[in-house]
Amino acid sequence: MAQKWGFGFKAGGSWTSIQGPLEPGETVGYQGGIHIGPQVTYKLLPKFGFYSGLAYNQAGSKYEYKGKGYFLFRSFLKDILVSGDVETKLLVEHSYVEIPLGIYYKPFKKLEVFGGVSLNILAGSTAKGTMSFNNPGKDLDFNVLLDYNYLKDKAGEVGGVFKSRVGYNYSKVIRGIKYDVPNTLGAYYFYNEEIKKKKYNTLDYGVLAGLKYYLNSALYLSLRGYWGLSDITNNSVDLKYTLDPNAPDKLPKSSDIDKNIVYQLSLGFAF
Repeated sequence: MAQKWGFGFKAGGSWTSIQGPLEPGETVGYQGGIHIGPQVTYKLLPKFGFYSGLAYNQAGSKYEYKGKGYFLFRSFLKDILVSGDVETKLLVEHSYVEIPLGIYYKPFKKLEVFGGVSLNILAGSTAKGTMSFNNPGKDLDFNVLLDYNYLKDKAGEVGGVFKSRVGYNYSKVIRGIKYDVPNTLGAYYFYNEEIKKKKYNTLDYGVLAGLKYYLNSALYLSLRGYWGLSDITNNSVDLKYTLDPNAPDKLPKSSDIDKNIVYQLSLGFAF
């Protein structure tokens, strides 16, 4: 029985992105991260068996957008949406607890191929970046920092404090009302009502495949790909970059399906 069970540990680098429909002017790129965790195997036949484990994995992507957009100007008297030219750069970082389940096959002594499915639980979700807004016709031109915590931020937060009067770096009178623009925006700054669902879903699932090359009887190098099958975003709090011309006074909701893509290079050992 002892020879049928195997245990191991792996760690390495991850290259991740989020795949989905793109708006004109929007680009999505890969970013680096780490993964680490134990594994367990069960040898059903001399060259074939099952495996599972538990791992911490960083995922996310680099977002950039340049084109037509909007900004929400807030006041205690009245909030207004104003269209303009927007440039946004955002680095999104997710932390997942990963539970894989699959099969492996060793066609050769040093080579192993494997595949399966994985359930991933979102443990952390943040983003940092910048946004510039310009509307020459209304003499509006400013920059703000983006500091998002998608799991903890609340509706209307400005720099982590709801409607704070501290931390504003730009003021403008629009239609007779003075509006102060904050230095930093929270993840749900554009919303007035309580956020019942966060932007990114707690659970993600998908398929995986890869191979291992054993440097000796215990040490190996592994290359693995993961392709998400579930939509990781909630449409109720997923916004488009551009206003709907038929409803210019409403936040434009997105119904896009966004999925995780992860590639990993690992160094591990098994015994």
